[in-house]
Amino acid sequence: TLNIVWSTQYGVTHASGVTDEEAASVALGCAKIPGQDYIYVAGDVENGAILEGSPQSAGGDDIFVGMLDARSGEKLWTKQVGSSGDDRIARGGGIIADADGNAVVYGDTTGSFLRMRDRGSSYTSDLFLMTFNKEDGAHEESLSKLKPNKKNQSTKANPAPAE
Repeated sequence: TLNIVWSTQYGVTHASGVTDEEAASVALGCAKIPGQDYIYVAGDVENGAILEGSPQSAGGDDIFVGMLDARSGEKLWTKQVGSSGDDRIARGGGIIADADGNAVVYGDTTGSFLRMRDRGSSYTSDLFLMTFNKEDGAHEESLSKLKPNKKNQSTKANPAPAE
């Protein structure tokens, strides 16, 4: 038989801030940090809702990443990030832990999530890949958001990282 060791929940609030209207979030992936007693959980917060511990929604659907103590279920940090469009974690494995224990997530976006995007292109979605620091969940803007690069490709003004 299976015994529950611990259980935890993430509350979600409607975008208007009231708790008596529908709001939803969904967990879509989980990853254990190899050799450590920590896990990541990731998913979507839908329709402008706000996940417990987050100050606000970016609008539309956002993504969330949380780090928990695998022994107790204690929430160590949680981040909700997104764009004015819809941002979603990939279904069935959109999160892993890298060799340093940071969370690496990927998914799709219809907004200008972590990059510059032409107006009027919200009918298509783009892929994103980002890393959250294991210490506090910090993440950085992509290089393509810091410098205009319509095709999101390496150029002399926006070079690819050196190997």
